[in-house]
Amino acid sequence: STYGDGEHPDNGQTLVASTQGTEKMTRKFAVLGLGDTAYDFFCKSAEEWESFLVSKGATKKCELEKLDVDYEEPAEKWCEKISGIFKTTPTTTQIQNNINILFGSQTGNSENIANNLGDKIGGMVLDMADVSAEDFTSFENIVIITSTYGDGEHLSLINI
Repeated sequence: STYGDGEHPDNGQTLVASTQGTEKMTRKFAVLGLGDTAYDFFCKSAEEWESFLVSKGATKKCELEKLDVDYEEPAEKWCEKISGIFKTTPTTTQIQNNINILFGSQTGNSENIANNLGDKIGGMVLDMADVSAEDFTSFENIVIITSTYGDGEHLSLINI
């Protein structure tokens, strides 16, 4: 699911650009990156999302997970971990109804993982291209699953 050296997938670029003016966020989040270690900017998109959310004050629920080309088994384990993290919250039913799983995908791999996680935890799975900045800042719990592609020209879109 990695093309090139480090850009956000096509369906994530608009959301990245539109969230630049976002103020402080008191949200909880987790990020999964798909990439290819053969490229210099391995999982750069995921790293940028994590840095952006932390810089806005969001709470990281687990460390960034970066997966290489043989991602299927580690992705399944990550989904199990995320399911456990969000299910251990005292208000499980309320949180499950407020988990938004956003995917940025060039080839569909991130989308497949997002759908798998959505099935496990009952979250709302959304294509990043369909999420406005206003929607993004209203989400209580955010899980981002993104691939990385391209040659990195717009990596400065997220001001960190």
